[in-house]
Amino acid sequence: MKQKLLLLALAALTSVGAGAQSIYDATTIAQKELSGSARFVGMGGAMGALGGDITTMGTNPAGIGIYRSNDVSVTTGYSLTGAESTYDHQSFSDEKARWDINNAGVVLSTKIGNYTSLRYLNFGFNYKRSKSFYRNMTMQGLMGAVAGAYVAPVRTRADLATASAQYVYQAGNGEILDLGNRDIFRDPDVGWLGALGWNGALLDEDIETEKYNLYTPIIPGEVDGFFRSRERGGIDQFDFNLAFNVNDRFYFGVTLGVYDVDYHKYSLYDEDYGNTEGYTLESFKRIRGTGYDVKLGTIIRPFVD
Repeated sequence: MKQKLLLLALAALTSVGAGAQSIYDATTIAQKELSGSARFVGMGGAMGALGGDITTMGTNPAGIGIYRSNDVSVTTGYSLTGAESTYDHQSFSDEKARWDINNAGVVLSTKIGNYTSLRYLNFGFNYKRSKSFYRNMTMQGLMGAVAGAYVAPVRTRADLATASAQYVYQAGNGEILDLGNRDIFRDPDVGWLGALGWNGALLDEDIETEKYNLYTPIIPGEVDGFFRSRERGGIDQFDFNLAFNVNDRFYFGVTLGVYDVDYHKYSLYDEDYGNTEGYTLESFKRIRGTGYDVKLGTIIRPFVD
């Protein structure tokens, strides 16, 4: 009979990069992709010193001061992401195609005068998808483990070939006594996978060991492992800009950036021992939050043609 284990993780962020569940989640959120208007992306984002593009309000706010007329810009994008995995001479490929609105913004340019120091006062708003998390991945193969193949404690890389052995490792590397008499879901010495493995009857005491009261994974036959993950969501960036043109030579700007994070990940891992025996571990993770930043920028043109 197959067991089903569930692992649910939720996190709420109050600022981007802070309050994430782990350093891996923080890295996932902090890394950005090159996105914006077609011109901005086509030049590799090297528009900060030039200005005159709506997307620059998120890199150098002074770039909006270059505008001398109103502007509206919308950029769509088509993305095709793929992941390829290979295990035990088997290859799997997952692709995800998606249309997006990568960038949409507006600039309102107000002329102050020709004979004042302040020539233009410009207001801008821009939305862009700064990161997309859409990705699928699949992997499957025989793990080559048979009953009695593991000797606890689990210490070597080969011992961790199956998730069942990982449960033993997180149960305290096989050296924790009396798991049955502990509050394992609150015990800091027992990892979450170890607690799930014990509660799901996937671990057993190694009664033949004399030196330690150890635990071994219950693996009645050869293991056929299957893994699938699905990631969704993204980071949306909203920029509110105010820029100044002084004497057509000095441009100053300030941008308030608002970031909306929405990340979902579902993963499934299945170990099949044959004869309908095995288990399935499902994991659900969601990270949501909002972050803010303020940018200041300037462009100086000491010489004007």
